[in-house]
Order: sequence, then structure tokens, then C-alpha cells
Amino acid sequence: MHIMLKNMIHYDLYRCIGNWKFWLMIPLISVICFFSNGIVLEELFTNNLSGVDDIIGIYNFVIHFDRFRILLLIVLAALYTNSNCLDMNQNYLNVLLTRVRLKTYVISRIVVNASAILIMYSLGVALYVMILHIWYPLVNVENTMISREMYMAFETLPPEEHPVLLIILLSFLLVLSMILLCNISFAVSVFLSDSYVAVAAPAIIYFLLGCLTYFLPEVLYFPAYSNSAAIFPLGAWGNYLIKVFINIIAILITGFIFYRCLRKKWYQNERF
Repeated sequence: MHIMLKNMIHYDLYRCIGNWKFWLMIPLISVICFFSNGIVLEELFTNNLSGVDDIIGIYNFVIHFDRFRILLLIVLAALYTNSNCLDMNQNYLNVLLTRVRLKTYVISRIVVNASAILIMYSLGVALYVMILHIWYPLVNVENTMISREMYMAFETLPPEEHPVLLIILLSFLLVLSMILLCNISFAVSVFLSDSYVAVAAPAIIYFLLGCLTYFLPEVLYFPAYSNSAAIFPLGAWGNYLIKVFINIIAILITGFIFYRCLRKKWYQNERF
């Protein structure tokens, strides 16, 4: 099984990262980051920099916006989250399952989709930060527009000393939440095998969960598990690690649900 899984992952990686869409979407992610902060755009176009903004503050500001998250989810899901639909609709999944086990197919699909999202988003944000660094410093300790608490300043990780690591930590938490939503879309695509549905589903699910949990206690508010909001009385590190753990557990559970849904449909219909 290990050799079969390794070969399947290699094939999925080639099919995913070797796709022209992967390289096109990296600068597109940077563009979405830019257009998610109107204040920064206004400063750049008018050449009237405030002198107090910094990249960490701008980025932390951007990732809290729903308009940024919804556009980003659509772009990331368009890469490989609809691959299960394509396999089913083109009858390729039936051929593929004569060569590999269903569990191998599901594990490979989830691992490759998660890896592609992580790599693509990381490269897109890196490009965004490098361009933004032409005009703004990574950290400005004189920043009066954004308080130190909004930096999600860890007790042992002040932003002025480790700005790049702080951006990586914030990005990783956001990526985990997006992988979770794409996993849910995988399960939905078993029953609604339409590529457009699979691409739009993560954004729709995020919006619905955000609305449904908005009036619940803050600890149950779904979007809070993808940003630096402090919802547990455990300090910045405690909040971060708990959110990472919950996201990983949820990714594993939704991956298992995807497998069970696909397995049930396979045994009921004996083909897709």
C-alpha cells in the first residue's frame, strides 16, 4: 500500500502543481491581498504614505476581512478541490479504482490538495510581502493605528524581533482553516458532482458557518479559528496552539467523512 500511495501522490502532485493554473494563481493571490485593503491602495496610488503602517499590521488587518477570505477560497479551491468531480464526471475514477484502493485515492487527494494550497498561498503571500516591502517596513514600532495586541504578539515572540516568523504563523493558521473547508467541499462533491459547486462550496460554507455562529459565544464563532482573535484565556501561544490542534482534528474528521461518503456511493452503485 505504501508504494501505491507514494505513486498516487506523485501522480496527483504532477497533475496539480504541473497545471498552469497553479502558477497563474500565485500572483492572483497577491492581487487579492492588495485589493483587500483599500487604505493601502489609496496610499500607494496617491503616493501619500502615512509613515506609521507596517507589513505585519497590514497583513493582520487583511486576513480578518471576509471579502478577502471568500475570494481567496474560490481561487484556492479552483486548483484541485474540484478534481474529484472531474474524475467522476469523466468516468476516470472507475478506471483509477481498478488500480488503487479507495482509501489510497482519498488520502492522496487530501494530502496533495492540502500541500498545493499551502505552497500556493505561501508563494502568493511571499510575493505580496516582497512587493509591499518596497514601500513599507516589516515592522514599525511607532505604529499608532494598530495596537500591539492586534499583532497577536506572542509572549516570547515580539513582532519587531521575528516579523517573518510571525507572518508564517498567522498564514499557517489561515491555511489550515481553508484546507478544512476544501475537505468539506470534497465530501459535498460526492453527491453534487459539479466542478462549479466544488469550487464555490468552501466560500459558501465559510459564509454560512460564519452567519450561523455569529450570535453564539465567541469560542464557537467559526471564523475566529482562522485568525489571531483571542477566544481562550490562555495567552497568545495557548490560543494559537489550540486553534491549530482543532483545525487539524477537523481536517482529519472531514477527510474521513469524504472517504465514507465515497465508499458508500461506490458500494451502492458499484461505479461512479
